[in-house]
Amino acid sequence: MQQVGYILQNKNPTCNPLIIRTMAKKNYQESSLQIQCVSWFKYQYPHLAMLLFAVPNGGSRDGKEAAIMKAEGITAGVSDLILNIPGGVHSQLAIEMKSEKGKQSPEQVRYQRYAEAVGIKYIVCKSFDDFKAEVINFLETVNPMILHNLELIHKEEKEAEIKEARQQFRNRCCNTQKNK
Repeated sequence: MQQVGYILQNKNPTCNPLIIRTMAKKNYQESSLQIQCVSWFKYQYPHLAMLLFAVPNGGSRDGKEAAIMKAEGITAGVSDLILNIPGGVHSQLAIEMKSEKGKQSPEQVRYQRYAEAVGIKYIVCKSFDDFKAEVINFLETVNPMILHNLELIHKEEKEAEIKEARQQFRNRCCNTQKNK
């Protein structure tokens, strides 16, 4: 419930308060925590947001959909979030979200062993503070040139969005004046 208050209090634009309230009522502690963490990350590091993504392994599905997803390559135990940026000696950061009392499943422990064997940093986060500290520590190991390049890409995208918005505004203004 504390996580819900954080998001609503900070009015984070990347998070829908209705979703958070629903999650809290249904006691989706891990999902609520994950939403809070992803929202913070996207707000704090907009230039890296494209490289943090969720892996849709959980949830209930009918048999047909589950079979399709399995055929497409869904793998039991894969971490909830992946930050696809190399940091230090690690190729990426795999993040498993757990409630305070949550434990990894045998499949998750198995995935962790494989991930760590190939140079992926694997962490289990049980709180927002865990997530924040781990992400900050990991990002401190990222090559500054990589971060700089990602900032440039993000800046170019934002400038293109602004240019497009201005053009749309001009088009609307011109159309309005022609109709008078």
